Amino acid sequence: MYKIPANERIEQRAAKLKHFASPYSFGEMMGIIRRNFSGVNRKKNAGIVAPAPRSMPIDETLSSNLKIGFIGDIMDLSSKSLTYGPRLRDYLGACDLLVGNFEATIHHQKKRDGTWWGTPQPQAERIIDDLADLFPPEKFFLSLANNHSGDYTKSVFDRSCRLLTDAGFPLFGMRGTPFIDIHESVRIVTGTMWSNQIADDVLYLPEAENIAQLTRGGAVNVMYPHWGYELEAYPRQFIVDLAERYADDFDAVIGHHAHNPQPVTWLKNKPVAFGLGDFCYHYNLPTYKFGLIARLNVHTDGPKGKVTSFDWQMIENHHTDDTITVELRDRLPGWLCADQASR
Repeated sequence: MYKIPANERIEQRAAKLKHFASPYSFGEMMGIIRRNFSGVNRKKNAGIVAPAPRSMPIDETLSSNLKIGFIGDIMDLSSKSLTYGPRLRDYLGACDLLVGNFEATIHHQKKRDGTWWGTPQPQAERIIDDLADLFPPEKFFLSLANNHSGDYTKSVFDRSCRLLTDAGFPLFGMRGTPFIDIHESVRIVTGTMWSNQIADDVLYLPEAENIAQLTRGGAVNVMYPHWGYELEAYPRQFIVDLAERYADDFDAVIGHHAHNPQPVTWLKNKPVAFGLGDFCYHYNLPTYKFGLIARLNVHTDGPKGKVTSFDWQMIENHHTDDTITVELRDRLPGWLCADQASR
């Protein structure tokens, strides 16, 4: 679990400030800006993976006794509070443990001093109560491996982490904590492909080049990467190739970052969710209102934990002037639909 360093940490982030806070090349950045106006790109890399059904049996000979939920990007809520629909509460309430990507910093200042352009993610302190209302904090594991954990100075980031840990949320996903054992039979490994700012404590995916060394023998190992490109319906080929390499060592791959849902598929007989999209975001736009949530069912009685099934649902953010309500959505976009899929 991530331990907050002492207060006297050197503010290296301040010395290495990027005035234009973006992880992308100029061309990629222009593409993302364009897609903010034109909508999610549904053509690029279309058909590169076969979408899987919402319920995916894996080993029906075993019963599951542990259910793990996964949600995507917990983004800046601005002045809004977060609530949940009854169907979403029922779906995640059936879980024993929950994993999410905390892609924000609890802080009052919208713009970091010295930045000229960017999209920092400040979060109000009420997010602690809002998340605790969804799931017990001590069973709600928050990954910090994302492109916004480096948005602010280390002292600001440390204070945010301390508020979360004091409330009971276990944190992981910075350098030194590339994984967390959420159960004696389950390990979650993570890392980010991107960081908007230069931050020496961010955990990047390339650091896990020998990723198999991070897995735990006898356990169910899940890769939870922050990767890919924003507002694209389908993953790019090199992301699919990377997922295939992960599937050699992991029992499931569950990714996030694109801000919209991307397909769930089979790779090497393992469930792979390329992008869970947003769990919540204050932008009331069609491109940022949707995501996926998923459940991994695990059999833990025996010498080795085993995945028995995987299922997922689409979610939607419903906005009012002061509230975002997250609820399940039945109607799926074409790139997520599948009556059957090959394994």
